[in-house]
Amino acid sequence: MPPSERVQLLLWEVFLVVFINSKHHYVSGLEVQQIFKSADPTNNFAVNEVSNKVYLASVNRIYQLDGNLSLEIEEKTGPVLDNMLCHAPQLPHASCEHPKVLTDNYNKLLQLDRDQHVVVVCGSVYQGFCELRKLENVSEIAVEFPPQGDHKVTVFPSMLNIAANHPNASTVGLILRSSGGNTRLLVGATYTGVGTAFFPKNHSKEDLRFENTPEIAIRSLNVNELSRLFTYDINPSEDNVFKIKQEVKPKNKLSFVQAFIQKTYSYIAMNNDANLGEKESQPNSILARICLDNKTKRKECKKLTESYIQMGLQCGSDGSVFNRLLSVFSARLQSEHLDCGAAHLQHPLALRNPLKASPVFESSGLTAVAVASVNDHTIVFLGTATGRLQKLNLLKNLTLGSQKAIRVASRESVHHIMSFDPSDNNYLYLMTSHQMIRVKVAKCDQYKTCNQCLGAVDAYCGWCTLESRCSLQRECTDWKQPHFWISLSEGIDMCPSMTITPSEINLASDFKGKNVGILINGSVPDLNRTKVECDYGNGVSTEATVYGIDSAPSQIHSCPFLPKEKYPEFPPGQDHVTIRTTIKVNGMSIVWGNVTIYDCERTGMFNAKTACTSCLNTKWKCYWNVKTYACVSSNLDSKDLLEDSASCPKLIPATLDPIASGTTQDIIFSLANTETLQIEPLSGPLEGGTLLTIQGRNLGRRFSDITVSIGGVGCRPLQDRYIVSEVRTQDTIKCTMPAALLPKAETVQVCVQFEGNPCPSSSNSTMYTYMENPVISEISPKTSHVSGGRILTLKGQEFNLIQNISMVVLRIGKEPTICAVQSPTVITCPSPAASNSTEEQPVKFYINGVLYTGDGSAVHSLPDYDDESHTGSFYMHYCEDPHFYIANKERWIKHHHGEPLTLVIMKARNCLDLRPEEYKVMIGSIPCEISFNNEKVFHCTINGSLSSTERQLPVININVSFQGCGMDSLTVRVMNTDTICQVKEKILEAFYKNLPFSQWPRAEDLDLEWFASSNDSCILRDLDDTTLMEDGRKKLNTVLHYKNINVSFQGCGMDSLTVRVMNTDTICQVKEKILEAFYKNLPFSQWPRAEDLDLEWFASSNDSRILRDLDDTTLMEDGRKKLNTVLHYKVPEEASLAISLKDKRDNTLGRVKDLDTEKYFHLVLPNDELMENKKSHRQGHRKKVLPEIYLTRLLSTKGTLQKFLDDLFQAILSIPEDKPPFAVKYFFDFLEEQADKRGITDPDTLHIWKTNSLPLRFWVNILKNPQFVFDIDKTDHMDACLSVIAQAFIDACSISDLQLGKDSPTNKLLYAKEIPEYKKTVQRYYQQIQEMMPLSEQEMNAHLAEESRKYRNEFNTNSALAEIYKYAKRYQTQVVNALEANPTTKRTQLQHKFQQVIALVEDNIYECSSEA
Repeated sequence: MPPSERVQLLLWEVFLVVFINSKHHYVSGLEVQQIFKSADPTNNFAVNEVSNKVYLASVNRIYQLDGNLSLEIEEKTGPVLDNMLCHAPQLPHASCEHPKVLTDNYNKLLQLDRDQHVVVVCGSVYQGFCELRKLENVSEIAVEFPPQGDHKVTVFPSMLNIAANHPNASTVGLILRSSGGNTRLLVGATYTGVGTAFFPKNHSKEDLRFENTPEIAIRSLNVNELSRLFTYDINPSEDNVFKIKQEVKPKNKLSFVQAFIQKTYSYIAMNNDANLGEKESQPNSILARICLDNKTKRKECKKLTESYIQMGLQCGSDGSVFNRLLSVFSARLQSEHLDCGAAHLQHPLALRNPLKASPVFESSGLTAVAVASVNDHTIVFLGTATGRLQKLNLLKNLTLGSQKAIRVASRESVHHIMSFDPSDNNYLYLMTSHQMIRVKVAKCDQYKTCNQCLGAVDAYCGWCTLESRCSLQRECTDWKQPHFWISLSEGIDMCPSMTITPSEINLASDFKGKNVGILINGSVPDLNRTKVECDYGNGVSTEATVYGIDSAPSQIHSCPFLPKEKYPEFPPGQDHVTIRTTIKVNGMSIVWGNVTIYDCERTGMFNAKTACTSCLNTKWKCYWNVKTYACVSSNLDSKDLLEDSASCPKLIPATLDPIASGTTQDIIFSLANTETLQIEPLSGPLEGGTLLTIQGRNLGRRFSDITVSIGGVGCRPLQDRYIVSEVRTQDTIKCTMPAALLPKAETVQVCVQFEGNPCPSSSNSTMYTYMENPVISEISPKTSHVSGGRILTLKGQEFNLIQNISMVVLRIGKEPTICAVQSPTVITCPSPAASNSTEEQPVKFYINGVLYTGDGSAVHSLPDYDDESHTGSFYMHYCEDPHFYIANKERWIKHHHGEPLTLVIMKARNCLDLRPEEYKVMIGSIPCEISFNNEKVFHCTINGSLSSTERQLPVININVSFQGCGMDSLTVRVMNTDTICQVKEKILEAFYKNLPFSQWPRAEDLDLEWFASSNDSCILRDLDDTTLMEDGRKKLNTVLHYKNINVSFQGCGMDSLTVRVMNTDTICQVKEKILEAFYKNLPFSQWPRAEDLDLEWFASSNDSRILRDLDDTTLMEDGRKKLNTVLHYKVPEEASLAISLKDKRDNTLGRVKDLDTEKYFHLVLPNDELMENKKSHRQGHRKKVLPEIYLTRLLSTKGTLQKFLDDLFQAILSIPEDKPPFAVKYFFDFLEEQADKRGITDPDTLHIWKTNSLPLRFWVNILKNPQFVFDIDKTDHMDACLSVIAQAFIDACSISDLQLGKDSPTNKLLYAKEIPEYKKTVQRYYQQIQEMMPLSEQEMNAHLAEESRKYRNEFNTNSALAEIYKYAKRYQTQVVNALEANPTTKRTQLQHKFQQVIALVEDNIYECSSEA
């Protein structure tokens, strides 16, 4: 093969560029077999060709898998303490002035050396350090390097700095072996030194020592020569390295893609990223060749510089150049004309002109390539950036024969290296970002016939003749024998078929004892020594006789035919019956055909009115006996027989002229013919479903008279569309077109038969054209709101063939929607409604009633297979309906008649990406024209008059009589959310509205009685025995106790939420519940304060108000202000509210904590004032709440928390084996040492010391104040609960016995029974600490330093600062005084700076930031 041709062959296997070929079926021809998922991003993999084990390297881990990807061994390789500016710690006496941090270890090189039983594993840490692990067990080090102990060798940085030391820098490598037994490692690594984006910016001149690692080097890999391991193998070493000079490195930024071996050469494929911005004449893809010297007899190794040649690679021309290499797969090349080593070069050589080739295949998003030669066909496998694997079957002229695809991993890019299974090349290994996958290269069993199998144009699939199935070659028994397996190269014509003679048998003939002859065509093995039989169905079979034909693929068989008594019955209304005849070999059906038994007498009997025509137009050889008026099969009496249907008489009465009555006139009859006037449409898609309309005259009097066929296949008539003209002028038949027999465009005959009339001849018949199926290539948008109705646009081709199309979104439980064809390339569909928002759901289309599968061949340009459209599957995502808000702070729209009105409407965040034309704003019945639009807001303008309707409130009309006052009954309107006190006030308003207020009775002095029936009544009160309890407090009696409100958080990009509140909640409590709903998953330090928020209620589209605890509507009771509640504002169920940050300029005092001078209360007045101001009969309704009523709830809560409390004490008072408490041991030893020095021998004293220093000073503080460690809010309720737990812990550490009585506090009584066991746990813990090995001061310092480093970034410094700030603010006066009293701090004015910090934080500390 000439060099130019050889390069082109390599190029089309190297470059990911493709030419476009149309008219092919796109179905899945691949099958995922096994998957191994990695928790960390994957880096490299390698397959052992002998053991078939798979080695997978990921970030910080290496896995050893078997051939089926089952995990055998997992070994951790990182993270490790490292710094890119530090030498590898394996370098003796290596020191580093830079701090080391935990660094992830990215695998850069994974190579298998089977001869030495090692795996070369190189990572990004320690300057690209390599390890030699055992091939049979990667968790073990095979060769320790640098060696330790007595085998130490001199180690230089160049022996350790092998791979690229940055996660994003490339490294490739090869294991080389010469005939002399020398093993070497070829490594290509991207330069990461000074001047690159990989090198740290804060370096010093001393850090330039890391520039010495060459781009390409050949290193020694003989594990028995540790002194030379990883050295440059020869002397001088410069002859075995390829290093770019420092001054030209900016022009040669090499990124390595792949290294591979071909014959006696090794190749390295790379890109020069410095040329990316250059003109197209500067290709950045490079292929370098190096002689391996594996055939020479000399012991010395071949130098890299003696044979290094590199050349540029360029795919494409004329402005369309693919100039970046992504993936390489090694092809099988012919022998080289130039022996390795024949050329001796003084220096590495670079060819000036690049090798150029034209692309064979083009597509976007490709990342990987693998090539196989199968049965004289070339198969190309392509991985994509979206996790798809495509398979291209190329013909001999390198054009596309077929294309298939499968998704192997969702949204994960396929790694650029793919490898075939060495034990079975019908399987392909590939790697995605988090998965290792084994894929079967073909899914042959999906094809059920030989024609389907070979017609799929998949070179892997062939027809296994004697097993009658489509299979891979190796899956077919005796596939090596001739004709047992039919390959794609042999062609569809070699599929087994049979011709039966005779194929039609007359029922009246005597066929008893005769044989049928069977000619089997195609590729079938020699059947002479096999059991062959003819199977006629229903358990009837006869033995076949085989007659071989020398030097011919065909075979002749003969079988005794069925006796007449075993003929199957004729179906009703038919003149023939078909017998399926199957050739079976050793019980397996391999080929089949049909024999037809026909009866001419039945042909004439079924069509009595047109018996002659029907008899002679049948496809059987029948004759019409004019004498007996019968259809017969014998022509012995030929003088009375007719053979042509044109000879059959057809009578048509002639038109008669009017004559006088009483006279006679002859009637003349003539032959009549029917006529088809019009058939439409005359074309349709291959997949059928087109509604065909046939219009004509005399097309039959009944629906049952009609038969329509298209190209020999029945077209199903629709009875409800069959119309017979009343005046016999024009009839109409409508039928549904069948699918085409062949998957290609063709023209077929339309045959309309009625009342036994024959089809017209082909020259006079109407022809129908099957055209390529419509193709949907794009659907947009791919999202819809749950209410549905969003207009989706479908783009594609051949839409003019569509008569009707509907869309169905699966799994949303809704009916399909009807779409409209707008043009041959555009269809619009309204999206159906969904019950709620969903993830991506499949979308199906029905074209002309047929499910669209995307298998059409009307694609005139190659589709992007990352798009789901060409598999027939589309996906749609449902989002919540969009929300909009009027951006008007006053919340009232003021409009003066005759003037234009412009509204600023805010958009809530959603995933719909609505287009401007999709918005429609109506104010009343008047449209508001949109004049401006962006992502967050749009403006609309209106000139019409506006009107408003009264907001409907949930009101009830009640009939009230005022007993004892002589007043008539009145009807009073109340709301169902009113408290009983509010109802009384409305009744007083109705009865006393015309009297001075001083004469009104007070609402609390009245009883309100409800008469539920004539003998059933009750007194209604705000608080009574039926009142519900909530957190130890009684709720006011109302109709509704809980409400669900819809809240949006304006300005923070959060979705709206539904929040559950109580009627009796104050506005501040509502805000706190809203904050809990929005921020429950965030640290408390990022929460805004409730008092810094405004809560706005949108009562209607033009009515809103700010809700506050205290405002102008606040009620006064006995000189105190009653805090506003949800009930006070009458906020209804499902109300819409918005919460937002207050304007810093807004100084409105709506926050209770700011009103220190006001007296206020929540639900009821305090008991002391009630005693002074209320009457005695009202005091009886207020009962003192006793602590004992909470006992049941306390015990229930304790039971719930008991397991958690036990676990807590166990965690604090136990010694884990993996993390012994060194600090506690060191401190307790210090206490014991101090006790010994002072002669203290009382164990109780030492116990008290330990308890005061650790459990009480540390753990009790943490238990009572979890906000010190966790970023949470400690509420008063939580503080009370934690105090109980802390008290139990204190009692457990105490040495004195608890003295409990009936007056003991509840928090001591609750855990009295458990305290003795807890005390034993404390004693046991102290004893275990004492028994631990003592620590030296050096060990303690090292331990503290390690713990400090380990948890350096795990504590919230902002939270700690906030706690310090709270302390400083509380003692602000004392701190300022102390700073002013100190001369040093006074000189530096620290007291003023401290006050400035306080002022600054008070003004700006709480804001809604992007982090929140």
